[in-house]
Amino acid sequence: MSLPDLTVRYIHLQMEGMLPSGCYLEYLPYDIGVPIYNSGNADAGFFAVSLNGRVQEVREGLPAGELLYLVFSGTDPSGHYVAIVDIYEQVSEINEGNNSRDFHSPTATAPPLCTNTPDPAEPEGTEVQS
Repeated sequence: MSLPDLTVRYIHLQMEGMLPSGCYLEYLPYDIGVPIYNSGNADAGFFAVSLNGRVQEVREGLPAGELLYLVFSGTDPSGHYVAIVDIYEQVSEINEGNNSRDFHSPTATAPPLCTNTPDPAEPEGTEVQS
């Protein structure tokens, strides 16, 4: 029988705005990332995901073998997070016992801000003439 199997892959503390170099132009609030994976052999229809009681609905469902990355804004002062997929038990799954994940976030350390470095194409002290 073909059934989906929705799982919370992990829970991740993140800050938006990271540049490819790995630094930030400014400090922004932290968010919590929650990737949801359908490891089953059938597509999942509508379902909802909660993180510490905050709910996001996934109306478009999730195809078999696909990953969906949800972002929940804000953080919890306790640093403890519980994510639950298919909270309304609307999706019949291969394994109904793998729908939640706990995470305790370490105290976040501020990421590095980008430093303003001169453009090598325009050495200091030169003027651009038009």
